[in-house]
Amino acid sequence: MAIDSATSAPPRRRAKEAAPATPCIVGIGASAGGLEAICEFFGAMPDDSGLAFVIVQHLSPTQKSLAAEIIGKHTAMSVQQASEGVRLEANRVYTLPANTYASIHGGCLHLGVPDNARGPRLPIDHFFAALGEDQHERAIGIVLSGSGGDGSQGLRSIVENGGIVLVQTPQSCEFDSMPRSAIATGLVSQVLAVGQMPASLLAYASHAYVADPLPRTSAKEGNAAIEEILRTIQNLRGYCFGGYKRNTLLRRAQRRMSLHSVADVDAYVALLKRDPKEVEALFKDLLIGVTAFFRDEDAWRLAEKEIVVPLVDARPDDEPIRVWVPGCSTGEEAYSIAILLTERLRATGKNCPLQVFATDTNEDALEVGRRGCYPASIAERIPPELLARYFVEDGEAQRYQVSRKLRETLIFGKQNLLRDPPFSGIALICCRNLLIYLDPESQRKVISIFHFALQPGGYLFLGNAETVGRYEDVFRPLARKWRLYRHTGGFTPNQLEFPIRESQRTPDPLPTAGTRCETGLPGALAGLTQQLILERFSPAAVLINARFEALYYSGPTEEFLQMPRGAPTHDLLAQIRDGLRSRLRSAVREAIAGNACVVVDNARVWRGNTFEAVRFSVLPAGSNGVGDPLLLVVFENVASAPSPLGSEGRMVRQLEDELQATKEDLQSAIEQLETSNEDLKISNEEIISINEELHSINAELENSKEDLQSLNEELKLVNRQLQTKVGELEASTTDIRNLLASSEIATLCIDRGKRIKWFSPGMGALCNIMAADIGRSVDDLAPGGFGEALAEDIETVLRTLAATQRELRSPNGHWYLRRSLPYRTENDRIDGVIINYTDISEARKQAEEIANAQRSAAGMLEEQVRLRTAQLRTLMAELGLIEERERRILAQDLHDGLGQLLAIVKIKLTSLEDSERRGTLKKPLKEIEDLIDQSNRSVRSLMQQLSPPVLETLGLIPALEWLAEEMERSYGLSVRIDVDGPPPVLEEPARTTTFRVLRELLINVAKHAGTNLAQIDCQQDDDGRLTLSVTDQGKGFDYEKALSGSRVESGFGLVSARERIEFVGGQMNVDTQPGYGATVSISFPNKAADI
Repeated sequence: MAIDSATSAPPRRRAKEAAPATPCIVGIGASAGGLEAICEFFGAMPDDSGLAFVIVQHLSPTQKSLAAEIIGKHTAMSVQQASEGVRLEANRVYTLPANTYASIHGGCLHLGVPDNARGPRLPIDHFFAALGEDQHERAIGIVLSGSGGDGSQGLRSIVENGGIVLVQTPQSCEFDSMPRSAIATGLVSQVLAVGQMPASLLAYASHAYVADPLPRTSAKEGNAAIEEILRTIQNLRGYCFGGYKRNTLLRRAQRRMSLHSVADVDAYVALLKRDPKEVEALFKDLLIGVTAFFRDEDAWRLAEKEIVVPLVDARPDDEPIRVWVPGCSTGEEAYSIAILLTERLRATGKNCPLQVFATDTNEDALEVGRRGCYPASIAERIPPELLARYFVEDGEAQRYQVSRKLRETLIFGKQNLLRDPPFSGIALICCRNLLIYLDPESQRKVISIFHFALQPGGYLFLGNAETVGRYEDVFRPLARKWRLYRHTGGFTPNQLEFPIRESQRTPDPLPTAGTRCETGLPGALAGLTQQLILERFSPAAVLINARFEALYYSGPTEEFLQMPRGAPTHDLLAQIRDGLRSRLRSAVREAIAGNACVVVDNARVWRGNTFEAVRFSVLPAGSNGVGDPLLLVVFENVASAPSPLGSEGRMVRQLEDELQATKEDLQSAIEQLETSNEDLKISNEEIISINEELHSINAELENSKEDLQSLNEELKLVNRQLQTKVGELEASTTDIRNLLASSEIATLCIDRGKRIKWFSPGMGALCNIMAADIGRSVDDLAPGGFGEALAEDIETVLRTLAATQRELRSPNGHWYLRRSLPYRTENDRIDGVIINYTDISEARKQAEEIANAQRSAAGMLEEQVRLRTAQLRTLMAELGLIEERERRILAQDLHDGLGQLLAIVKIKLTSLEDSERRGTLKKPLKEIEDLIDQSNRSVRSLMQQLSPPVLETLGLIPALEWLAEEMERSYGLSVRIDVDGPPPVLEEPARTTTFRVLRELLINVAKHAGTNLAQIDCQQDDDGRLTLSVTDQGKGFDYEKALSGSRVESGFGLVSARERIEFVGGQMNVDTQPGYGATVSISFPNKAADI
């Protein structure tokens, strides 16, 4: 917010103007972290500001408040704890006792016990609501640091009644939930640092807006001032406030001017032009967005009975219910009506789609409604069962959010009711406390719009101070006090005063005489002619309803009707001329009862100085659409025949007629009197009942008075006993004080409620506590001052009755041993905890030195283990390479040695075959030859397994194909090889290691998987990463369990394989679970594989 130069002066300046007779009252709401802000505030506030301050804090119900003593050290103003009925005076600060709610009436504080039946404790909301209603422009609310959302509901009352609300900047708060919740309402006047608030308050309190709530400026001057401001708003913001009451707008503009110490309209207009933030603040202030859930509970309770229940019950299943809530602000009333309708639909089991159109011109307020997040204080206004069903509580943020299902029934949209087209086909319009801010002409136009928008038989719900004006004939009241109406009939186009935008053209006038008629004009002239004929020659007639309310007049009704003195009325019986009232009442009742035309021929009406003969007829005219009968009363003059009587006879006849009319009127008066007597009897019975109750209450009060007198005597006796005890305690206190002063150990004694009972002098230096802190809870003092987990240790001692100890470090670097022991009374009752703080800095230092030495030794040992591990890994890799070389040498030796010998033996046997083929050694030689062939094959297989030549000569894929054949031949395992892309070429030693690992994996599949089928997949990613995997559909296994088992049964082979793969630069992953087979993947980065 922009701050005028007049408000930026040093806040310690003296107040220049004398305080008004009734001071402005500043309500300061604070919670966690707010005491420091309060002290800072009063440190900057002048001592003669002329303001009265009331501080409302969140306090423990059982804790004695020390706010007055603490705040009194930061200001020269008188600081006192409030008492019941105290009148607030200027330059004084009032704090509240614990466990009390404060309200204000007539400038006097009233204290009460909070109602904890349901919902959170919200003393700030309670006081702010009362402050706004009592002080109006002189009400000032300040929201400081605190958690939760207390204050955000009550500030609405302050703003609605003309006061202002200041909020501490969230960045400067220790806990910012309360300030942010207040800011989210969009009703905050200024957001300031605590040190800037006093200057703003002084500027506001000295402004004419507060000093003279009823300004002496003329209406012409006031209108000129507000019109200049509104033109500026329209030019800068694009919104026209045409139709709003100028007085209301002027007062709200003056409130904004007061915050900047601006008294001149031109100066304020200049401020608006250079400060866009002030334009936005004034715009929101002028929109007057104040609302609440179920505001005026009696009205909502009756609306549920008279509107919601019949509306839902009469609605066919699956037919939508359309509701319009214009001027919805932040959406509380829109959600309220949606909740009631949803509840009724739920009770009846109907599936009617619900559509609630919530409209407003303030986009920020609409956004709040769309989110559906509201402070915890709404729990005071919403019944618990509805709160649980339609809201989700966020305990940490202390707020409620409307359930998603309910939010989906509402549609929030931006609409200017006076400018934009309305909705149509609406079953219910809820527009409360909007019309009161509009001028009479705009009110009439809005009601005509509602008349257009509502369905026949629809409902209208207005605010307590609002009416339908001249539209009473189309809106039948269901409850006049709470402004509940029902639409009684259809809509005719000439009844709508549709909003006209400034950009629309004005209709062309009708052509004058001599102007050539355009198309459609003859029809219009015909209608005009018919209307003139009806007005000139038709009989006098009145359309009424069953309540004798005149709905339409036709013809020369002035001969039969006359408007009575006093307030205007539509009551036909009040308008009818003398002589016809009784006959008309009877005829109307007869026509309604028989639903037939009733003609009265011998009626006489008083005109001038005589009665004249008339005839009138009462004709049923159907209903108005909601079941109310309509009747047409037609009056006719009857020509009187010449009377054979003389002048004296005519006079007698006239007197007889007058007497008969008087009798009929008298009978009507008697009937009304009897009805009134019955009402009075009922009222009298109620008064007698109330009087009896008052007598009973008075008797109870007398008994209570006697009890109090007896209690007072007992208290006097106890007081004398206490005085004796006080003397003994003073002596004991002196002894304890000297004992504590001589002890070097810091000692703290607290009671079971964690309140400080006493402490030794050493505690003052250790924890910075003072004598004024005695009686305060350790939880309310600076957190961490007594060391961490103090509350936990206290609870442990009180629960287990055993001592605890904990080592702590103070901010100055010293170490203390905190020992907590139970505090035992003389009768061995645990009445608190004794806490001792012993300085162990030296012992701690020595222990740390030993620990550092141990850590250093452990670090060196870890480094040696790491080096040894690396060496072992290198050695194992080298052993693997040596093993491979040995395998190759052994294979070569088998090939060159045993293989050659077997080949020579085979050749020798072959040479003997021909010579001995016919001899006796033929069969043995054949057997020897077969054994040599078998040995030769075994040698070749052994050579291949030791070092397959195909791996070196052809590469990995051919070697795997050979391995697949070997697995099929040796183990009966069918292996499928799938290569995606060109065959990879691995460099040594990765190639050989990979081949060995894949061979081991296939052997494991053959031996343990319980399957005869396996697959090897080989693929290479775009980034060159090579992946080979072995997959089987066997029984699988628990990999983690296998790793934790014995080496014989575990996956030690898998661990060894993984280490070998990692040594050559690869990675190995195992994906398996019992019953789902296994997949072992080996992957190499681009540097290990070359396509």
